[in-house]
Amino acid sequence: MNLKDLLRHPIDYFQAKFAPNRIVVLLTPLVFVPVSAAVSAWVAQHFPGVNLDPAVITGFAAAGALSALTMAYRWIDGWQADEQAFNDLYHDKELRKLRADAE
Repeated sequence: MNLKDLLRHPIDYFQAKFAPNRIVVLLTPLVFVPVSAAVSAWVAQHFPGVNLDPAVITGFAAAGALSALTMAYRWIDGWQADEQAFNDLYHDKELRKLRADAE
């Protein structure tokens, strides 16, 4: 892709280079897990009327981090299942075409 095409269709270029599954894999350990853990710990520490010891707050942070990892896993699993279904459909059409040509 040359510069002219990049300037005309930047979204197509970035979707080809940075597919959503790659973005999820990259950002999960760097952004989503730490933010989820921090928000969970902050909510546990600042919830009105409840005094929790640091071990429990750490547990909330770990649960938040685990939930972010779980969501990333579900995304990647669904993405791969969708790609597999598309590939199966494509190869099935190609196989039917080859069989029709052979007959």
